[in-house]
Amino acid sequence: MIYLTGKGRNRRFFTRTVPVFFAGSFFGITLLSNVKGLSHTIAERTHSKPNFLGFLIICFFFIFLPVLALGRFEEIKVLDIPNDH
Repeated sequence: MIYLTGKGRNRRFFTRTVPVFFAGSFFGITLLSNVKGLSHTIAERTHSKPNFLGFLIICFFFIFLPVLALGRFEEIKVLDIPNDH
C-alpha cells in the first residue's frame, strides 16, 4: 500500500504553497491587467483589474499548476502487506 506520510506538511505549506499563492496572484494580476480582453478599467481610479475570465486564468496557470508541481515533493512510503491466502 502506498501512502503519504504527512511529514513536514505544515512547514511545506507555509514555506512553499503560501508564497507561490501570493507571488502567482501578484504576477498574474500584473500581467493580465494590461490585456484588453481579460481586464476591465475602473473609471474612478483609471487603472485596470482582471475580469472573471482573467481571474480564472490566474487561478489555473499562476496558482493551481505551480502548487500542483510543488505537491510532487510530498514524501511517499510503501507499506508491505503480507498476502494471507
